[in-house]
Amino acid sequence: MPENDFGKFLKALRKKHKGTQIAKQAGISYVYLLDIEKGARPVPSNKVLLALAESFNLKNEELEMFFNLAATQKNEIPLDIANFIKNNRCSYSFFRTLKKLSLKDEQWESLEKSIINHFREV
Repeated sequence: MPENDFGKFLKALRKKHKGTQIAKQAGISYVYLLDIEKGARPVPSNKVLLALAESFNLKNEELEMFFNLAATQKNEIPLDIANFIKNNRCSYSFFRTLKKLSLKDEQWESLEKSIINHFREV
């Protein structure tokens, strides 16, 4: 599946499903869906992104890729992550602490592994 462009990724998803039904379930026209795929229209609003994601019934990896590609093209934080942070206000201080640490890529990876390992043990 194409992994560098939201429109191409969306097209690959549509080809695995019935595009007209997906568009209808998401509350958009089929032509609009095709325009997004071709890059004739920008990545849609968050409301439409959520509706499309729900309509496609994506597996976890595909869902993450869907939100990551959309966010990259919109120059935003992936919608699933933004919603998680909004819904977990306790995380604000955690993210502010991380911001102050100015971690390098290797340190981020190490921190992620440490957190995962910690909670697997719990």
